[in-house]
Amino acid sequence: MRRVWLFIFLLAMLVAVFTPGDFLPTVTAEEIASLPVTGVAILSNRDYFPAVHQIFQDAESSIRVMMFSARYYDEKPRFASEDLEHIPGTHWSNTNVLLDDLVAAKKRGVEVTVILDNSTWNESNTELNTKFGKLLAEKGVMVYLDDPEVTTHTKLILVDDDLTVVGSTNWSYYALDTNNETSVLIQSPEINRMYGEFYADVLADSAPLQLTEGE
Repeated sequence: MRRVWLFIFLLAMLVAVFTPGDFLPTVTAEEIASLPVTGVAILSNRDYFPAVHQIFQDAESSIRVMMFSARYYDEKPRFASEDLEHIPGTHWSNTNVLLDDLVAAKKRGVEVTVILDNSTWNESNTELNTKFGKLLAEKGVMVYLDDPEVTTHTKLILVDDDLTVVGSTNWSYYALDTNNETSVLIQSPEINRMYGEFYADVLADSAPLQLTEGE
């Protein structure tokens, strides 16, 4: 009897998931195949940071970031190995360097916008994202928190009008230094534009991060 009910449950789930029209792509396979791409670089594991660090330094007009988790470390990351070396005067994590890259880009006239996940169910992530966001906002970077009822699990970077980085890599010590992660760096104005439209949609439902008086 248990197997019968399990079968009925799974069948109902399949019907719910595959209702016609629910998952129709916004572009056709032919359109995807015809997208012009100048180059693609695979950024797996420790390849991610140097590539992103470089494109931030080279950015000329705009940087747009959308990140599920972004961390700034004042001290050794909580679960880092005991033998993690730290040279005095250097950063605990490369995520701190990326934050500095965004501030530096803003100072040289690049338009920098960051969207961070903000949720009612993951208060810890929201708190740490807000800390990261405030450090940027204090330096003049436009920072937004997304709709708290929708999880923005995206890890997306758009630089100028032709570079896109998308994949699994959050901005945390663990993602950049210990986890198995993979992303791709794509040079294509068309793909940058399409992701830019997605970015604009999420931005429209986000709210500017507010600094309290004295911050």
